[in-house]
Amino acid sequence: MRWRPFCLCLGILALVLLLPVHGEAKVKPQKIAAGEFHSLAIRADGTLWGWGRNDYGQLGLGDTTYRLVPTRLGTASDWVAVAVGEVHSLALKADGSLYAWGYNGLGQLGLGDTTSKSTPTLVSAGWKAVTAGYNHCLAIKADGALYAWGLNDHGQLGQGNKVNQVSPVKVTNDYGWIEVAGGWAHSLAIRGDGSLWSWGYNASGQLGLGNTIDCLLPACLLNGFNRAIAAGRYHSLVIMANGSLYACGNNDNGQLGLGVAGNKSTLVRVGAGVDWAEVSGGSWHSLGRQADGTLWAWGSNFSGQLGLGVPGNQSSPVQVGTATDWQVVDAGGDSSLGWRADGALYGWGYNTSGQLGLGDKISRPTPTLTSLGIPPAWVGFSAGEENSLGIRADGSLWAWGNNQYGQLGLGDTSGRLSQTRVGADTHWATIAAGGQHTLGRRADGALWTWGHNADGQLGLAEGDITDRYTPAQVGFLHNWLTMAAGQFHSLGQRANGSLWAWGNNWNGQLGLGVTDISSRQVPVRVGSDYDWKAVAGGKYHSLGIRANGSFWAWGFNAYGQLGLGTLDTTDRHVPQQVGDDYYWAAVATGDYHSLGIMASSGYLYTWGANTFGQLGLNHLNGQQTPALVGPGWKAVAGGRFHSLGIKADGTLWAWGDNSYGQLGQGNRDNLKEIKPTQVGSAADWVEVAAGGDFSLGLRANGSLYAWGRNNAGQLGLGDTIDRYAPTLVRIPRPLPAIFPLLLWD
Repeated sequence: MRWRPFCLCLGILALVLLLPVHGEAKVKPQKIAAGEFHSLAIRADGTLWGWGRNDYGQLGLGDTTYRLVPTRLGTASDWVAVAVGEVHSLALKADGSLYAWGYNGLGQLGLGDTTSKSTPTLVSAGWKAVTAGYNHCLAIKADGALYAWGLNDHGQLGQGNKVNQVSPVKVTNDYGWIEVAGGWAHSLAIRGDGSLWSWGYNASGQLGLGNTIDCLLPACLLNGFNRAIAAGRYHSLVIMANGSLYACGNNDNGQLGLGVAGNKSTLVRVGAGVDWAEVSGGSWHSLGRQADGTLWAWGSNFSGQLGLGVPGNQSSPVQVGTATDWQVVDAGGDSSLGWRADGALYGWGYNTSGQLGLGDKISRPTPTLTSLGIPPAWVGFSAGEENSLGIRADGSLWAWGNNQYGQLGLGDTSGRLSQTRVGADTHWATIAAGGQHTLGRRADGALWTWGHNADGQLGLAEGDITDRYTPAQVGFLHNWLTMAAGQFHSLGQRANGSLWAWGNNWNGQLGLGVTDISSRQVPVRVGSDYDWKAVAGGKYHSLGIRANGSFWAWGFNAYGQLGLGTLDTTDRHVPQQVGDDYYWAAVATGDYHSLGIMASSGYLYTWGANTFGQLGLNHLNGQQTPALVGPGWKAVAGGRFHSLGIKADGTLWAWGDNSYGQLGQGNRDNLKEIKPTQVGSAADWVEVAAGGDFSLGLRANGSLYAWGRNNAGQLGLGDTIDRYAPTLVRIPRPLPAIFPLLLWD
């Protein structure tokens, strides 16, 4: 509930002498919205995220499950403004279309009915600003007309009556409105000429009219205001044109910041400062940002919502920490959110519904970093047998671990214990690590390979089996889309949907024909189809999904890892369809086992070798056909003898061999787990990769974690000590030239 301009009718004529407004002000979109128990935020890339309470679908995720960490809504990346009520939400897109979701029993979604929605639902187009009170909404059209809808028990819709409205209705016949704000049951708005207006509930004098009588229509034109406004539950805050701050309304907890007790029915100045840039009102507390980037808080501190680290209410503004780079702040019910200049989002205060987005329900007395807002440090990664590679957000490629065959691409065969940059290029898009070789695709679609090449797995030229210590381009085409690396073979899909293979073919893993088991040193087409969409390479077998959702397998099958039938352990030299289902969405391989996820249901199936429980079926029996693990999965990965998976709720799970702590349980008390076991309590995992006996995982904020075996430095932690739990892989940054070492962030 951050600054929301409003128009107060005041009886203090001296205020008219403040600086005037010049022309029509530009509407400033609201990028974060802290509600009573849920929160929304828009990242710099235009994506929309929600977290906290969700019993009415107010997070817009299509369900009623609470989220403890920021979770993305859909795939759209053109959101520009958000607003939250008590249990409903609104958001505005760049094209002016307005969406609403959550509880609708009072018509607060503006959809013409009282049916609640759990996903963003279009209200209409042509809007430029929106805000929400507890159970009512206010929005401004592109032509400057002001509309309201929802609960109207105190006249907060400005219609001159107390009749609820289930669709947007115009507030007066005036145009030129530029900003709005909503409290519990009162409304505030500002026009382009700087005049401020207020209406609705007024029991605490929050309308600033000099009385405590509800007002059913916008009242009291007054010129001279043009900065910012905010509506708390029962109080209002205004930043004047000269940067001075004023407040009125309820002051039971000192939320007016006046240093004295007692409600105020007219605006009273808060201190003597003239450098206020932003203000926000919560239920019983207030936040303000000054022009120098400092953050200030006052009012109730019962749940730590002031962020001061010590208990006790404050009746005057008190600085929060020493940071001077706060950019946007918003006060929720009894919680607070704030963006800082580096794009990091912080939360503090009340957290019983997870509204702080910190992965738990523990309240915080000081600003605490969430997983949202920090530009992703890592955007892609892959795990080989004993080495790892990762792509940073700037497109640079980094490698670490075993380098016996030059698989790190660093120009030598020396291993690395921490991340080392591969060349100077910043256009890497995807990466795939095989046993001891690597495939990389750049943004222009060109494919590059390096490392071990004894079987031609680099695909560089006929008869070429020479290892490469730096990236070498495969052919001259720029149409590669995806790729996968097995132990000694490689697979690649081109933009036209065709599938290609090269390298070792002793078990038919290239899929080139029944009698053809010879290796290839250049890419060779697999069949004649143009509809491949995903591939995966195991130690000696291959898997793929076609556009119609069918699943195909070929190569080594001694353990039934092709999934072609009970007791079927015969190798296949051409792709064979696995079952007759057409709903496969994701595929992964371990050394001798396979994993696949069905679309929509998220059903995870596994098959093949199961000596260590890597199939996750709660037994150790191998499977020659896909066996159901369970529903609700969105990502999966297979290592040598262990498996990793992420569920739809963002939690991470692991099963199989744990000899080196690769399951991330914090110990090796159980050397194997035969069913999925949760890794920690975090619920913001987005991607995983399983190496030989180690694991890598990416969280929503772009931070990379590693755990398991580390004999060659494959965890990238600067040593060779195994880790039994996910450990942050810190990003190196260079020191000044006089220092040749690295400093860790």
